[in-house]
Order: sequence, then C-alpha cells, then structure tokens
Amino acid sequence: MENKRDIWISKAIYGREEKEAVNRVLDSGWLGIGTESEKFERSMADYVGVKHAIFVNSGSSALLLGLKALNLSLKAEVITCAAGFPSTLSPILHCGFMPVLVDCELDTYNIDPKEVEKAITSKTEAIIFAHAAGNSCDMEALSPILSKYSSVEDACDSIGSKYKDRMIGSFGTVSALSFFASHHITAAGGGGMALTNDEQVMINMFSMRDWGKKYIKPGYYQRNFSAYDTDVDGVPYDISYSYDTIGFNMKLIEIGAAFANEQFKRLPSFIEARNKNHAYLMKYFFEEKKYDKFFIPPRVYPNHTPSWFFFIFLLRDGVSFTRKEFGMYLEENGIHTRPFFAGNIARQSALKGLPIKRIGSLTNANKLMEDALMIGVHPGITEEDLQYITVTVDKFLENK
Repeated sequence: MENKRDIWISKAIYGREEKEAVNRVLDSGWLGIGTESEKFERSMADYVGVKHAIFVNSGSSALLLGLKALNLSLKAEVITCAAGFPSTLSPILHCGFMPVLVDCELDTYNIDPKEVEKAITSKTEAIIFAHAAGNSCDMEALSPILSKYSSVEDACDSIGSKYKDRMIGSFGTVSALSFFASHHITAAGGGGMALTNDEQVMINMFSMRDWGKKYIKPGYYQRNFSAYDTDVDGVPYDISYSYDTIGFNMKLIEIGAAFANEQFKRLPSFIEARNKNHAYLMKYFFEEKKYDKFFIPPRVYPNHTPSWFFFIFLLRDGVSFTRKEFGMYLEENGIHTRPFFAGNIARQSALKGLPIKRIGSLTNANKLMEDALMIGVHPGITEEDLQYITVTVDKFLENK
C-alpha cells in the first residue's frame, strides 16, 4: 500500500512538564519514595473514590499484594475469568489458593456473572475480576455477588471507566491500576497502584510492599535519621527496620511518581481521545460499512462508561479469512496488532498440569484466544491514522 504508516498499538505521550518533574527529583537528591509518591497516592485515591492508595512498581504487583492482604485461608477457592492477562490468575497460584476459571461474555470480553454464580462453593472466599480493554464488567449483575465475598478488582486497563457515577476501581475490596508504558498514563514506563477502603488491608499491603516493614504513617520516608523509637525482641530499634510480616520489595522510585503526577493532569484529555478514536472506528466499521457480518461488535452495558484501551476485532464464525491472515495484513501495512492478551489462560503452557478448576467448556475464552485481534486507540493516533486504518481494512475485506 502506498504511503505506508507506522501505527503503534500503544504509545506514551509526554512532554516538557514530565521531563522537568523528573529533573526536580534528581536535583533534590531524594530518589526513593517521597513527597511525589505521597501526592500521587492521594490523587489516585481521590480520583477513584477510595480512602487508601499504595504506590507500587506494577499493576501485577498491586494484584498480588491485594490478594495476599485479604488473609484468606489456605484452602480458599478464588474465582476469576479464564480469558485475560496472566496477572489475574498468577496471584492465586502464588498464594497457594485454588483457581476457579469461569467463562467470559463474548462481546464485552469480561467475566460472566452467571458463570461466577455457577462456580461458587462452600470453599469460595474471593473473586478476582478484570475490566478488559477499557470496557467495564456488568457491575449491576456483579455487585450483589461481590457483596458476599472478598474481591480484587483489576482496573489496570480501565482507569476512568464508570458505572453510573461511580469510578471503576472502587468496587473491589482491593483494586489495582497499572501505569505501564502502554497504559492510559505512565509513571515513566512502569508503576501501579493498589487501592482499598479497608484500613487493615491497606496496612497489610504497605507492609508487604516494603519487605514486611511495620506500618508507619506517610511521611516517614522523608526522615534521614534513626529514632530508635520501637522495640524488637527487647532491643531498642528504629521503626524503619522493624518487620512484622514476610514481604517483598514492590516500591517504585520517586522519579516515576513525579512523572505520573504530570501525566495525571493529562488523564481527562487522554481518555477523551481514546474514546473518540474508538467511536470513530465503531461508526465506520459497524454503522457505515456494516462489517458486523465479519466481526462481532463490542458491547457496552447501559449506565456503563468505558475508557477504551484497545479496539477489538472479533471474527465471526465462518468468515473466509483467519485471524492470522487479517493480523498479518495489518502488520504488513504498518498497523500493529496484538492477540487478546493470553487468551484462555488455562491453555498456556505454564498452566498445563497445574491444579486449576474449570467451570464449563470456556467456549468464549477459547473464541477470544483464537479469533480476537486488538489495535490501538491511544491519544497519539491522528485522524489521518484512523482514515488509513479504515482504508486498509476495506482493502483487506474486498471480495471477502
């Protein structure tokens, strides 16, 4: 194709403000967690509408911390969706619990509340649910179920999504956000946030994030001295080196928080651009061209407002081309693509042979694994890019 473009699946958008913020931290001499991190934690807690936020090195770390902080029993069964990213399933295995995989809805890509209800047993103690690709779960149906169990909400793809007037990320006992380079905003290429309204869960997550360190109220990172203000086994000791649990090192550095604080100011315009780009493709492919004969259009529930992460093409059964043929055509013409994350995670080689319960045949998860393809809608995509995408897809579908 003439005038081939290079349209990335995702792209971090930043400028002078982020660079100046990073330099401010470098000039301060304090590179570990400090005032920038505390500011970002407060901003995200207020934005989502929860009491507590813990800044961590990734959304995946937030999910693991969140599940461990619930203090479930060792015999716990934890329900999650079979289709999605590994970090919704791997924390269950890391914690030694029994994963229970249920199917997704084919056109929302999210966990099916009806399948969740089928999976509940006397051993069920928690539910992990993700809002896939910026499209929120059916919270009207899911919320009554969540009210009976602890839950971890994966909002890593969906910051800014809403159910009615309530932000996605405020429904779980714990929720997770991601600031990886490909996400809505980034903490200089990485970062995540664990959020909760439960003070004890927050304390548990804080401690496990910091090697198991005893919880201290925000501000202690800024002190550059030892106060010998506690006691460890009868020995006067500094509270910063007192450990009351077994933990990890899941902190991010202050540079990332400074970068993210500037990114946060851009978040409304980023979400607006993502949704506008997604709407352009929806209108063209499914209203103007009527390509629903080739693809299953995404569905958004009433009273739910998405914050789109990707645009998903899901091939209908019986079309005359394969996902690979379509995807390779786009790639060869400079439109970069991804499959639907890990697809049906249980089919990945790492999971084969592990003790995992599956509810039903997981037909929809298999369909997404085999026939879904994602392209970007990030704010760096221009109207010319969108036009190029539509023309390229049109050319592929000629005579199909």
